[in-house]
Amino acid sequence: AGGYLDANGPDETEDCEFRIVSGMEQGADRLIVRAAPNGWRLQAILPMESEGFKATFDPHLDEAEGPGGPESFDGLLARAESQAGVVVLDRLPGASSRFEHQGRMICLNSDVLVAVWDGQQSKSSGGTGSNVALAVRLGIPVVRVATDGQGGPWLQGPGDSDARDGEGLQHLEARLERLMLAPPPASEPGGSHHRWPDLREAYFAERAPVGRKGQLYDQMYYLLSFDYAGAIKNRKRILSGLRNPYGRHRITDPAEATRKRWRENWTKEVGLDSSFVESILGTRLAQHYGWASTLANYYAGRYRSTFLWAYLLAAVSVTFAAVGFSRLLLGQQEDAWTSLAYAGGEFLLLAAVFGAVIWARRQKFHEKWLDFRALTEGLRSLTFTLPLGVPSVLAAGRGAVVETWVDWMHRAVVREIGALPVTMTRAHLREARDLISRGVLDGQIRYHGHNARALRRAARRLEVFTTWCFLGGLALAAYHTGDALFELFAHHRTMWEVFFGRKLYELPTAVTLGIIAISVPAFAAAIHGFLSQAGMQDGAIRSRNIHRQLGEIQKTVGDPSLSLDSATLGSLATETAATMNAELGAWFTSYQGKPPNLP
Repeated sequence: AGGYLDANGPDETEDCEFRIVSGMEQGADRLIVRAAPNGWRLQAILPMESEGFKATFDPHLDEAEGPGGPESFDGLLARAESQAGVVVLDRLPGASSRFEHQGRMICLNSDVLVAVWDGQQSKSSGGTGSNVALAVRLGIPVVRVATDGQGGPWLQGPGDSDARDGEGLQHLEARLERLMLAPPPASEPGGSHHRWPDLREAYFAERAPVGRKGQLYDQMYYLLSFDYAGAIKNRKRILSGLRNPYGRHRITDPAEATRKRWRENWTKEVGLDSSFVESILGTRLAQHYGWASTLANYYAGRYRSTFLWAYLLAAVSVTFAAVGFSRLLLGQQEDAWTSLAYAGGEFLLLAAVFGAVIWARRQKFHEKWLDFRALTEGLRSLTFTLPLGVPSVLAAGRGAVVETWVDWMHRAVVREIGALPVTMTRAHLREARDLISRGVLDGQIRYHGHNARALRRAARRLEVFTTWCFLGGLALAAYHTGDALFELFAHHRTMWEVFFGRKLYELPTAVTLGIIAISVPAFAAAIHGFLSQAGMQDGAIRSRNIHRQLGEIQKTVGDPSLSLDSATLGSLATETAATMNAELGAWFTSYQGKPPNLP
């Protein structure tokens, strides 16, 4: 594979980092390392401590390699430590082979597997045959090299054992392109042009946002969702929230802000060892996460501001129209400038709504928010999966399942970081368990519990307000209907005059009540539209469900009888990430069909 890539010329690969992930076993493993082109970085994944691993070697083969030389195990190990690092795994309880875990780790951290293999399945798990089968199942291209040295390499196909593909590596380039190139947005059935925008280049063309958008939405949501009963004795809490409910300061360095927040949380609140924390913060994960999160927050604010102002201004325009029409009823149409002001105000408000919605749709605020938030949440899971050697990377051969540029970017970050160079001692595994339990699950459970309650309070208060608005409008409409009936059948006397002997109001007051009767339902309808667009009730249900699911996982993680090994913890980390991603998928589906629309 290295020769294939090297033969395509240095110009095509000079800006890329190539990495050899090797098990460092005698024979083919080290042969492939030595055959790699210059400039390729080496990462070693060992099934145990190096001294114990060396005890399993054939001493005669070691002598042939030159003990202590640069091509020996010690020499290659030193090279790996100075380049991409060394991962030392723990032995799993009940594993049929100490190399099974190692083989799986190598496959999960590889884009191409090079196998010097005779096609015979090994009796124990963890052999070359098992690794080839796993790679094929994951959709990872497998380059087969014959052990007898006859013929060139070929691409292993599903179900092949010792059958050589006469086409060699002809299809390898297409397989690599699927891995390395961001896929375009999927087209709709029937061949119509896709509706989802192509954000592959837009993400990399983004610049640091200026300020925080959506502050009106934030303030309104804070006031609606605040637990006033619980904070009635703490006025400062309310006032501080009004001044700064979600933080208005501009983040000038998202990467450093993310590192600072993670470092303080993990070391001070969770109590993790600083060396464990720095093994994560020393990668570029914080940079990718911080940038994606900053963009997601920015476009969330732009999107929310658009539909909030659209519904609000549309309701106000109804009031302008009602006031302008009332002047005709009052016979005040001779004041042309005032009439123009009301008519022009209505026009400008509706034009502002139209312009804001069209601008938001053209700038893709909605789609950018969804994609950038999806990327952010996917990267969040890497903080607790990577320390256990479980990169949440997509399988390359998912058939009909449509990949997006977000999936590609996630995989690219995983590949850039690689396997963290750690030794999975019991101390390391305890730190990883505490990170999952106290650093991730505790915070997510608190967040979703609070979020479910806050969203329910906000939605309930808006629903109560709109209900009273509609009831008030209904009462006015009922009174006007009764008045009209009495005037029709009671000799032009109003209902109030019939019962109380005098008029309730003169014409100007009647017109004012008419304006209110028109405006109140309009505002209530606008609020209902806002509620539907914001999806508060759906969000509360999702948060309540994931709060319960994460709570069950936390019980398992905190079980004193839990086996402290990388496979068990890795499985729990994967389950945690899958649960969070399932909620993310439900959120994405809920909002995908809610772009900014005209009220």
